Amino acid sequence: MGKKIDDLVKRIAWLEKQVNKMATQKGGKNQIGKSQSYCAVPQLPPREMGPGVSSERARLIRFGANKWVNGTILHYYFFERSPWSAGDEQKDMVRQGFDRWKEIGIGLRFEEVSSPDDAEIRIGFQQDDGYWSYVGTDILSIGQNERTMNFGYDLTQDSRGV
Repeated sequence: MGKKIDDLVKRIAWLEKQVNKMATQKGGKNQIGKSQSYCAVPQLPPREMGPGVSSERARLIRFGANKWVNGTILHYYFFERSPWSAGDEQKDMVRQGFDRWKEIGIGLRFEEVSSPDDAEIRIGFQQDDGYWSYVGTDILSIGQNERTMNFGYDLTQDSRGV
């Protein structure tokens, strides 16, 4: 079992290195020199571990702590009549994105709801706030009237699509 944990720790370190490398690319430029957009992840305080938990074990616990269980149904809501609202075209693009994730078979289902009280994922489109999203179950600690995901640009203008 020790070798499996060591291998997993090495893989996590490699993934973290790749993510850091992407985040520090010069000016966020891609290989053609065009500006590339990346999604940010809001930082939350790290989970505290007891004194008997080794650093390797703590790292593995933190790595898997915010993962959803396969079969989970996630409900999403679009903010209306606020600085976070958007037109139907942008909402439809997000819906298409959820449909694609379902088609890929990531083990999650997404259903739209009409109230933020019923939603785990609460989506806003505030243009001057960048684009970001909490990851996994971290969204459960965010207030019901707050966004858990924001699109800070007009999705219909993105040549990459959904």
